[in-house]
Amino acid sequence: MAVLKLHRRRLGQLLLVVGLLLSGLLLWNAQSGPGSLNDQLESARWRDADLASPAAAADEEGDRAPVPRLVTAPAHCAEWIQVGLIFTKADQHPKMKPNLLHTLKSLSARTKECVNFNMFTDERSQAVIDAVFAKAQLPNRFKVTSHAIAPMAEQMKSLIEILQVHFAPRKGTYYNDVLFFLTTTMHRSLPGLDRLIMLDIDVSVRDDLAQLARHFEHFSSEHVMGLSWELSPVYRHVLTAYRERTGNVTAGGAPPAGFPGLNSGVVLLDLARMRRSERYNALLTPDEISRRVSRYDGFKGHLGDQDLYTLLALDDPQLFYVLPCGWNRQLCTFWRKVHPDVFDEYFRCDGPISIYHGNCQTEIPK
Repeated sequence: MAVLKLHRRRLGQLLLVVGLLLSGLLLWNAQSGPGSLNDQLESARWRDADLASPAAAADEEGDRAPVPRLVTAPAHCAEWIQVGLIFTKADQHPKMKPNLLHTLKSLSARTKECVNFNMFTDERSQAVIDAVFAKAQLPNRFKVTSHAIAPMAEQMKSLIEILQVHFAPRKGTYYNDVLFFLTTTMHRSLPGLDRLIMLDIDVSVRDDLAQLARHFEHFSSEHVMGLSWELSPVYRHVLTAYRERTGNVTAGGAPPAGFPGLNSGVVLLDLARMRRSERYNALLTPDEISRRVSRYDGFKGHLGDQDLYTLLALDDPQLFYVLPCGWNRQLCTFWRKVHPDVFDEYFRCDGPISIYHGNCQTEIPK
């Protein structure tokens, strides 16, 4: 009798193990099979233990995403300056790796406060990020948190589609990529963050980033983000038809009297205000964006999110704080050959330079 009970107990345990294995196999097939959601979103999900992220939904379903690796054990800091860097498709763009390394080193050499680098990335680029941070050997007051770009893109799919129509030259081109529109809805995809400083990776920081973060305190009650002027006549060009039809030379005009547009190489995002702003969120609809484009004679940009911000700021400047040009000293001179007579009126930037922006793959001063 005792032997029979023992066999029954072992048989029950064996059936339980088989059941668990079958359940796991079915779950894996549902998540990773062809055409599945994970397949569409590149199967890339990360999140920091202290921050909510798009991958938080996986936690609710019992599929806890791994905590990202830290290069060093983070210091115990009362406050962290949150910096965002978009780093995707590194295997297709070899210059991204040295650019990121330079950005990290220039920033860490001049910033004494604690900084959390929020890396918005894809699965293939994560290994490159790990290698760059390891090579940078940053002090432990710097840490890194990786966020999967695919779930964020899925969350704003309907908006991305209309943005790509109006603010990218054509499918398959550099600025048509989803990554150039992510900042527009980061207030929705990053509910655990209230403020974020977004930097392009082709920048060189020459001042303490805490000084840049202090510009958040200069925002008015309506400002939701801060950007510098665009330092080229690109929007004078984009708005040519509107300027000629209406005689409004302020739109796309050179500063200080004109509105030259905004550049998103450096962006201060007040995510908490973006979430609260009824006006800003009302503008983020396909119908409203199409209406604005039509109002400005088929405004056709090609520079991603900054095209949207420029278009919105034409009628709603109260939403945008203008950073001093020294915090985004753009170096691209492409538009000099298109508008040589007025280029220098836009390109001028007086005062100290705190961040050089090597846009158009322009070499940054040593």
